[in-house]
Amino acid sequence: MKELKYSLAVKIIAFFLLYLSGYAMLVTAFILLVGEHIGETVLQYMWPFSWFVPIAGIALPLLIVISIFLFAFLLSAAGTQKDSKQIVLNGLDRIPSDVITVICAILFILGLPLLAISFSSINSGVNTRYGLNTSAEFGLFFSTILFYYYSIFMLWCTTIVKRFRAQTLYTNSLIYRFFSLLKLIFLNLGEVFQAGLAVIAFGFINIVLLFTGFRRFPIFFLMFNLAVFIFILYLALQVSQIKQSMQQIAAGQIEVNLDSSKFILTFKEQAQALNAISSGLQRAVEEKMRSERFKTELITNVSHDIKTPLTSIINYVDLLKKEELNNEKATAYLDVLTKKSYRLKELIEDLMEASKASTGNITVELTEIEVNELIKQITGEYDERLREKNLDLIQNLPAEKIFIQADRRHMSRILENLFSNIKKYALPKTRVYLDLIAAAEKMRLIIKNISAEKLNISPEELMERFVRGDKSRHTEGSGLGLTIAKSLTELQGGEFKLDINGDLFVVELVFPCSLSDREKSEEGNLCSEQ
Repeated sequence: MKELKYSLAVKIIAFFLLYLSGYAMLVTAFILLVGEHIGETVLQYMWPFSWFVPIAGIALPLLIVISIFLFAFLLSAAGTQKDSKQIVLNGLDRIPSDVITVICAILFILGLPLLAISFSSINSGVNTRYGLNTSAEFGLFFSTILFYYYSIFMLWCTTIVKRFRAQTLYTNSLIYRFFSLLKLIFLNLGEVFQAGLAVIAFGFINIVLLFTGFRRFPIFFLMFNLAVFIFILYLALQVSQIKQSMQQIAAGQIEVNLDSSKFILTFKEQAQALNAISSGLQRAVEEKMRSERFKTELITNVSHDIKTPLTSIINYVDLLKKEELNNEKATAYLDVLTKKSYRLKELIEDLMEASKASTGNITVELTEIEVNELIKQITGEYDERLREKNLDLIQNLPAEKIFIQADRRHMSRILENLFSNIKKYALPKTRVYLDLIAAAEKMRLIIKNISAEKLNISPEELMERFVRGDKSRHTEGSGLGLTIAKSLTELQGGEFKLDINGDLFVVELVFPCSLSDREKSEEGNLCSEQ
């Protein structure tokens, strides 16, 4: 049956309806069993289903169908919630499966005396015929006993179904835990043997000290147990050292070197294994760093080798354009050569700068920069280019001055890359928002625009080299602009954050505000007011 998800109230109603239909089904079956021998007294006093007698033959199959449907519904809806696909387990469902089965069986057995009492009262009432006590008291008592057994049965069925769906029916059982323990002991037989031998030796020596001639000298007993206590503390210290080393490796501090000669028993092997893991991780990191350096040097050298002949090509193309060529096709070809050669030169320069910025092989001169003035300068340069694509730039700049410590040349390059990215990939006839905020001694520059292409890509992927939001690559761009901007931002001590929400593209630059003495004395410095 398809999984149903209904509220708790619906499940409670179905639970009681199933009980009533089951109770009515038992009464109807009894009526059909007795048949024509049923008397008027029974018809008068049978509680509370006397009206079933005329329609018992029709009611029984109908009640069976209803009971089966309600039972299947409750099992299908067990553990589900209306707005969730996960199976919800409560505290009862976390009790081991075999334990809950035994508990339900015990509760079932405890109810048998009450059931026997109810049937023993059958012959005690005056309204008794054909094995049925027709008193209302018996009906109420019997229905209570039936509800008791019904509740236990449904409790067991629903928790078993939930465990089966959550795949914990077997794994959450004492049998599974017992066999898992046996497997663990078998796989670590050496360590278990050592521990067991130590326990046996400890117990045997204590027995000897307590029940032989040594009992007259309790000092031996005390000294032995004190030595065992110190030995256990020593083992606990070794466990603590191994644990701390594991935590260091997990935190990224891979340079771990434990002196394995100071460890004993199985802890010696564990210390050696941790040292081997640390050495392996260090070699892997060094190999990766060496590979990155090699790729960076390769990119730099190849780019430099390409740039030299490319410069000659550009120069000779310029010389050809100065010649009087009476061929229109030749002039058109020269225009294409000029455009493509400058495009290639720009790509090579971006590649070299990305390579240097990612490795930190670039000069950074931190000076005091007024962010408001720098933004106005860059937006002024790109204003006409943005208007060509019908992009409306909305700037929200505070009247107060905001200062940061950064390299002006690199900051200009970051902003140029971001606005160049907007010009290439923003949806025409939309707005571009630029917000400059200073709060909590932080400068935040937030730029938002709508992408012309579907951004079915994560921010992390978009930040990788040569990855572009335009997967068809029919627009200009190298896919290095954001990478360069991020690297330059981090080299200056800032944060570069990228967020994609549908087609909304958001870039945020975060830098600490500059708080020099001169700035603090200026009334117009927003950072000094934090």
